[in-house]
Amino acid sequence: SVDFINPANPFDDWFVTIGKPKAYVRYNQVDFSAKPVSSVTVRVRSAKGAEFTIDNSAEHATPMATVKISSTPKWKEVTVPVAGPVAGVNDLTLRCISGAVDIDWIEFR
Repeated sequence: SVDFINPANPFDDWFVTIGKPKAYVRYNQVDFSAKPVSSVTVRVRSAKGAEFTIDNSAEHATPMATVKISSTPKWKEVTVPVAGPVAGVNDLTLRCISGAVDIDWIEFR
């Protein structure tokens, strides 16, 4: 689902929730051609903790990254390594493994 960080001012920001196993959100045509990436940082929160993967939709076999977060009711930035090289334009899928997580943004470095 999609919701606003500040419902009184919807232009402030929005976030997505993946709230049950196998739920996902997909980001189409993410361009990795400018430079190689080695990590991904996500701004997340989760009432009870959660785990999700970031998959390159062209390479379903191995997730690019796995993010595990403990219970954190306030927004928190989490950085994890990216497994293997990523190049070109890719469709990305963030897929819930367990728990429920709100995702504000995602950044590759």
